[in-house]
Amino acid sequence: MLMHDPSTWAMTARGWEIALREIGIIRDICAARNIRLAVCFMPSKPHVCIEHVIASWGPDCLARYLAGLFGDTEPDLQGLADNMDAQRNLLGAFCAERGIPFIDLYPVLREESFAPPLLYFCNDTHLSARGHEVVGTALYQWMVDATGKHGGDGREGDDATRQTGR
Repeated sequence: MLMHDPSTWAMTARGWEIALREIGIIRDICAARNIRLAVCFMPSKPHVCIEHVIASWGPDCLARYLAGLFGDTEPDLQGLADNMDAQRNLLGAFCAERGIPFIDLYPVLREESFAPPLLYFCNDTHLSARGHEVVGTALYQWMVDATGKHGGDGREGDDATRQTGR
């Protein structure tokens, strides 16, 4: 709801201004030291799970819950849905404009969220063991694809490492 509430736009814009400036500084520092930089987007639990909540609760029940949570009498579910990818799109565009590799974990987490066990703990927003496994596997695969190398020592074709994913 925060991204859709006009009273928070200045705060949100200032936060993004600072974050993007800092990523630019980090990029410059890495380039000066010949260090490869990539930026990873880790979506929030609500971003990944909203489809499941709407499907299981129904839009009316979700609207009542959000109204109670945020004090809105009529929460804008469409606005919420429309803004769900705003952060992801902003960060991805920023990285693309500056030639910074962007690792988007949303697609893999969304896809994996349809099968048990849960990716996130029920009572908070942290990843479960399975969620960490999914993220770790996705990051490992991204690194293999980006470098053509497998394994911790960077040698191509390290069969033992490729099999374990470590």
